[in-house]
Amino acid sequence: MTEPLSLAKYPYVHGNPVNATDPSGMMLLMGLMTVVDKPKQYVQETQKINRQLTVAQKVLVVALGGIVIAGTIWTIFNLDSIAFQIKLLDSKRKLRECFEQQDKDCELDIPIVFCEDRYKRQPLAETTRHIYDAISGNAIRGLPLTSLLSATKAGKDQWYRGQEECNKEAREAYRAKFSQTGACDEYPFHASEQGGLRNYDSYRGKTVSLRLVPEKEAGPQGELMNAEGAMGRAGVVPNHPRKKWYGVIPLPGLPFSFWKPAKP
Repeated sequence: MTEPLSLAKYPYVHGNPVNATDPSGMMLLMGLMTVVDKPKQYVQETQKINRQLTVAQKVLVVALGGIVIAGTIWTIFNLDSIAFQIKLLDSKRKLRECFEQQDKDCELDIPIVFCEDRYKRQPLAETTRHIYDAISGNAIRGLPLTSLLSATKAGKDQWYRGQEECNKEAREAYRAKFSQTGACDEYPFHASEQGGLRNYDSYRGKTVSLRLVPEKEAGPQGELMNAEGAMGRAGVVPNHPRKKWYGVIPLPGLPFSFWKPAKP
């Protein structure tokens, strides 16, 4: 009643289509120029629209705004995750190249452990040879195993002691042949998401290699791969979504095993 023009059924936006618009067919919205030129009138119009909205409509507006914000945050997070996965795939490709070239100067966006014949003057030659054979495809039916691993906290189960490569009969045969006690070496490592019984008996086929190596190598190998020691100092954090990843490059014949942190 306070706006006589609104009582007419047919004129659009009170006969002022240049400066106004009515997307809903129920109310008058002043155009952008009106907003710029007449801020006071814009505020009045906004307040009037706000009074006309029901509680349900206001809730809907807030909900839609929340969906937009949540969608934006999800998109940013998802794009960041995709970018990390691409970087990880690139690291895997470069890691393979470094392994094939036996490059001890290799640097990646993830830490790398270089497995060589000794660690802190203790022998690791047979363990390193096993890792080399596993990655190159000489350990399991010509199947090259991955050199990109993700660290996890190791369990205390010794599942491998019941497997044919490391069972009682195999250990006795090893002792008879080499006159020393053998310890079961596992690659990918026991404390990795790629190792363990679940991957040894994987539906995709066996993707874990087991081999008996001299028992005296178990200590230095465990120290080299200690998450609270050398591995941790290199920046590897077990079970962390991004910091758990690291590369393995075995270099048989070279003297000293070491970790190299991710490149800056």
